[in-house]
Amino acid sequence: MKNYILFLSLFMFVFASCDEGRLYQDRLIVPEEGRVVKLHVNMSGVDTWPDGYTVVLAGFNAGKEYSLIAKSIPNNGDVDMVMAGIGEDVTSIELCVTNRIRERVYSFYTQDFSTVNADTTRVDAGTINAGMFNAIQQGIFLGKSCVGCHGTSTTAAANLDLKEGVSYKNLVNSPSVIMPEWMRVNPGNSDESMLYQILSSPISKEWGHDHSRDIESSITLDMLKDWIDSGAKE
Repeated sequence: MKNYILFLSLFMFVFASCDEGRLYQDRLIVPEEGRVVKLHVNMSGVDTWPDGYTVVLAGFNAGKEYSLIAKSIPNNGDVDMVMAGIGEDVTSIELCVTNRIRERVYSFYTQDFSTVNADTTRVDAGTINAGMFNAIQQGIFLGKSCVGCHGTSTTAAANLDLKEGVSYKNLVNSPSVIMPEWMRVNPGNSDESMLYQILSSPISKEWGHDHSRDIESSITLDMLKDWIDSGAKE
């Protein structure tokens, strides 16, 4: 009788264990909530960013600098990818670069998502140059109106033309006009690069314009510094 009771107890234990396993598996396949974006884009420059930066498809809330959801762009060339689980608090979808703490560094493409109710949205972002130097060209030289004095005026100030297509050769390994012993950009050494020094400190105040007032964002200055220190690649 004792043997029978022991056998019955073991049988019930095994059966209960198997049943619990089945229920656990059921819980694992609950469908993912949220909206879905299907992206198509032709990318270049993804591999030009140093450690600490990531080119991503990301969702942001209006006025916020930190991504709520993000997925890395895997390669250059044609990219087709899906990002699921996009919550209702996401108001824009962006192809951008973020830093280690998911903070937006520079955005290459933005699509409003605040009124999207569809479960699935297709995004064709065309062709995107996500290179680090392109982010500097667009975000600093053009975005901060540097080309107003250095390129689009009759004479480029300090003989420095920062227009797209010529800015790189006019900066990298090119001596400063005011301090010829310094390079405008010395690859691998931001501490001895005139471009970074005049934008991050008030040393140019004596020259008639304090360039350190032009860029107040520490994130943008960090991007410039990291570009130089990682080799100043085009």
